[in-house]
Amino acid sequence: KLTAAFAPHQIEAFWWREEDESRTTYNVNDVYGLEYKFKQKVFDLDAYFAYQNDLTPATYDDHPWYAGIGAGFRPGNFDFEGRFSYVGGKRENKAAGGTDVDYQSWAAKLAARYRIGPGMFVGVEGVYSTGNDADDNTKIKQFKLANGSEMNSSFGNWRSVFFYRGSGVL
Repeated sequence: KLTAAFAPHQIEAFWWREEDESRTTYNVNDVYGLEYKFKQKVFDLDAYFAYQNDLTPATYDDHPWYAGIGAGFRPGNFDFEGRFSYVGGKRENKAAGGTDVDYQSWAAKLAARYRIGPGMFVGVEGVYSTGNDADDNTKIKQFKLANGSEMNSSFGNWRSVFFYRGSGVL
């Protein structure tokens, strides 16, 4: 990870090798990415891009990419937040005559909270994500978080005992 911070901006480039099955055949799973954050007292903005090069599965090579943008606005005791994330790319079938499958999914979130005291607030949130279609197996439309990412934090980090979501897939 390489980070450059010059307030109020922060840019971070990252890479990690998630898996390395064989150095002779290059069966690896690498993730590359770039993230930008702009943070002020009353508002913030962030954007990211990540690319995954997964060559470890025996039947396909996986090449999804992830892009997202989010913003927050905090006037007084109110917090407003929005986020949009998209997954594109391709899953390439290694079998002779096999069919490739495209990634094509997205998720969006809007949230509003009112702070009533330290660590206490009431809020409302709406989240939508695409899902796979039973009649179309040429596309992966189920929204999937990037492996190893902290994107879970942007979708549901402030839940109470009344709502729990622990899945990496929306």
